[in-house]
Amino acid sequence: KDNVTPFNQESAVVRSQNGKKIAINTTGTELFEAPYDKLFPFHDGLAEYQRKVSHFNWASVLVSAVVGELTHTGLGYYPDPYSSNMGLTYDGLKRGYLDTTGQIVIDSKLDQVYPMMKWGTFVKNKGKLGFVKRRGAYIITPSNYEVGAQTIDDEAGAQTIDDEAGLVALKNADTGKIGIFNFFDGTQVVKFAYDSVTFLGSQRMVLQQGSHKLLIDQTTGTVAAQFANMVEITPFQLESHT
Repeated sequence: KDNVTPFNQESAVVRSQNGKKIAINTTGTELFEAPYDKLFPFHDGLAEYQRKVSHFNWASVLVSAVVGELTHTGLGYYPDPYSSNMGLTYDGLKRGYLDTTGQIVIDSKLDQVYPMMKWGTFVKNKGKLGFVKRRGAYIITPSNYEVGAQTIDDEAGAQTIDDEAGLVALKNADTGKIGIFNFFDGTQVVKFAYDSVTFLGSQRMVLQQGSHKLLIDQTTGTVAAQFANMVEITPFQLESHT
């Protein structure tokens, strides 16, 4: 048998003599058949699989070229398969996720499945965007949300996701306003009332509302300072000042 994926977490996918893709463990025991167009190594109990799209478009061609370039790392098609920034971007690929028994936990038949993050991933189906945990259960109920498009001040390193606190900013597509959700349990911690949200590190974030920017202390929820909209605030990083 010839390797299709390298061993990761004591499993790999190989191609059998009759041409089938089979997942095996380190003893060579066959675990399940993997009849997917592409299957990537397991990470924390999940493996990404991809299927070919049935229609031709130039975007798919360009994405496939990039994917082919990155699969040589053996870690999947991203150098960091759980990068939060990657998780906020849908790249047009028809992907799903399965567990180590071969059971599909997130189906590629959904309209959009975003790259996996350590908490789970965004999925979109029939125009509604939601967030599912790593085992496929929704914790942010699908609705008219948008993700990623509200990122501002990229050059200063501003983010719409807070890795440490597990928070993400989403836009309500009906009102155009932005709120904040918790990745751990899906609760909405800031209502849809703001024009932009920027996480600045050191438990600080900025909420822009109309002509004002509010610097918020995330540990207490209080307004630490208020500025005119024209003021740009750079990330704190690990420092206490910015």
